[in-house]
Amino acid sequence: MKSTRDNTVIPRRPLLWLAAAFLCLVPTMLGQLATWIPLGFLAAVLAKFWMDKRDRRLRSLTWKIVLALLAFGATVATYGRPTGLEPGISLVVLLGSLKIMEAHTARDFHVLVMVGWILCLAGFILSQEFAVALCVLTAFVLLVAALVQFHRGRPRGRGVLPPLLTTGKILAQALPLVVLLFVLFPRGTGGFRLQLPGASADSSGFSGKLSPGTVASIATSDELAFRAEFPDGKMPLRSALYWRGAVLRQGGGLYWEAGAGLGQAQTARRPTSDSIRQRITLEPHGGRWLFALDRPLAAPAGATLAPGQYLHTFRPNVRMRRYEVVSASDATEDELRPRELTALLLLPSTISPAVHQLAQSWAAQNNDPQAVVKAALEFFRTQGFVYSLSPGRYNEETALDDFLFRRKIGFCEHYAGAFTTLMRAAGVPSRVVVGYLGGQYNQFGNYLSVRQSDAHAWCEVWIPGTGWLRVDPTSVIAPERLRVGSLREMGATRAQGAGNEEQSSAAQTTGPLGVFDNARLAWDTLSFAWDTRVLSFDLESQRELLGQLQIDGWSPGAHLLWIAGIAGFLLALYAIWSRWSARPRPDPLRALYDQFCLKAEGLGAPRFPHEGPASFARRAADLIPQKAESIRRITQNYIALRYSPGPSSVRFADLAAEVRAFGQGRLP
Repeated sequence: MKSTRDNTVIPRRPLLWLAAAFLCLVPTMLGQLATWIPLGFLAAVLAKFWMDKRDRRLRSLTWKIVLALLAFGATVATYGRPTGLEPGISLVVLLGSLKIMEAHTARDFHVLVMVGWILCLAGFILSQEFAVALCVLTAFVLLVAALVQFHRGRPRGRGVLPPLLTTGKILAQALPLVVLLFVLFPRGTGGFRLQLPGASADSSGFSGKLSPGTVASIATSDELAFRAEFPDGKMPLRSALYWRGAVLRQGGGLYWEAGAGLGQAQTARRPTSDSIRQRITLEPHGGRWLFALDRPLAAPAGATLAPGQYLHTFRPNVRMRRYEVVSASDATEDELRPRELTALLLLPSTISPAVHQLAQSWAAQNNDPQAVVKAALEFFRTQGFVYSLSPGRYNEETALDDFLFRRKIGFCEHYAGAFTTLMRAAGVPSRVVVGYLGGQYNQFGNYLSVRQSDAHAWCEVWIPGTGWLRVDPTSVIAPERLRVGSLREMGATRAQGAGNEEQSSAAQTTGPLGVFDNARLAWDTLSFAWDTRVLSFDLESQRELLGQLQIDGWSPGAHLLWIAGIAGFLLALYAIWSRWSARPRPDPLRALYDQFCLKAEGLGAPRFPHEGPASFARRAADLIPQKAESIRRITQNYIALRYSPGPSSVRFADLAAEVRAFGQGRLP
């Protein structure tokens, strides 16, 4: 049989707390589940209050079954299957929506709180972003506050602070154990960042091939590519922020790809005085390469320094990755093998005679490769070429000729691909490099945020006796692209004028930041700290932290013993504190009145145990008529303070003064 408590109708105040928690969970579903599911959940929460006002709820068992079957069918129709994480969470949300409209008793209220906690876990599984974590944490706190409010009964006041204060005390007591388990509990290598099964790995970033539109399509996105910290404090110049990704060595015209089997893995080089150490937190991009400042000296764990001196990974990067790498601008190969030289001069037969003739005209004037490079750059500078993010489509068969001799409009991939082709046609070994250029400095976190809008492509040519030389043809078409170091700032720079041509540190901003810009950077700093300090706290991070605490090298069993010992110590401290806080506390008002009674007894008016303050005051005034007025004032102040709704420090001070003065003079 159900208890009377279970049959109690849900009070409105706890229901409001519960609704607030559910509203905080709606943002965690948006963008992760089909849009109609969180909207339906929100509609159920709002409908609950409309139904409560009219004393209605979902009572019919037939309707419950029909709506549950409709929810199941709609989920299958949306996702194409009933299994999987997203369909499963969607069903939980929809069934929770039905429970909200059905809920009426205290038992239903507790079931809804448990459903809310399940949805908190589901929201964190769907996304571990910092904003989602804040929504989940807020919802969790509000669910506890709803329980506190429900079990407090009808509150005396109408404020929301008492339930929140009680909730804060409960969570504060649990916080030390949470931190202890987070830091010391043995863990694997994955951290806390999760990924939905079947999620696409190629969500953003380069595809490993270059063709008209490949970089431009990425550059229209403001999604984060990676963040870069500089532990040694050596911040590069803006013009040096070339983030090397993949090296493309096969192709021709405006179409290039990485190829395979060219050369051998590069050997690690020693850091030089000009080397720069970076700590990079890379977002998933699905490719098999890492990014580093041009050029990396050695590969981090799980990667190799591939031919072309870029970082090639053994597995696709489908999870957030954090690594350190050291780069130096002068770290180039000493020599190229004949087979590599031949491969880096290959061009497809589709290259037109006009292109060959143009390139050969530069080589005929001067055999020096650097002179050929200068002639090619001068060609792009003086022949009316235009830098544009949306140059339009090019016909694949005639793309290079259309670009060089007719349309003369393109983005960085057009110029890098065309320049590399011209260099090979002129007899200069060359290759295309794709990566990023620039980044936005965050003064709050002291790091650079590189986004997809910073995507870039450039060329490298081989100079005998010097090695590989970076040549960026974009520099002669749109020099502001290199000066500001970020594609998103080019429009603002053009609108404000070219400004000075001096290079500046990447830590310097292009101008004063507004309130919203600073708020966005501060939020990004918090998100970065959440990603690196919490979500990425894996086995390696734990070992590093324990090493700093000088307790590394322990076995999992030792970890568990230490956790149990520290947890027991914390629980013992909590028990001692609970007993100490629950001890009887002296009542200063009662002590003051007892002092008055002792003085009255010394003057011949003892107080009987059964007497109240008023009765004792009347009898004491008859026995000690000289002190009758003082006895009445003391008793009135004591009764007023004892039974008043709130303390009065002024009245208490008056009572203390009266008691001190009482009985100082002896009766004759």
